[in-house]
Amino acid sequence: MSDYEHIIDGCSPHVSLTLNTDEIRAVLKAHDYGIYALNAKQLESLHIILAKMKDQVWP
Repeated sequence: MSDYEHIIDGCSPHVSLTLNTDEIRAVLKAHDYGIYALNAKQLESLHIILAKMKDQVWP
């Protein structure tokens, strides 16, 4: 993770997201069963969530 050390100081430590129902399902399934249990649509939802988080942490 040292690849990101140069930007960590400028990042926002707070993230607030609004998720749709598909994204919520993907998060819950990934938590309960692991990422490899997700189907293609759920994995895409998880990628969208990560992109939303990244945009808040480092716009």
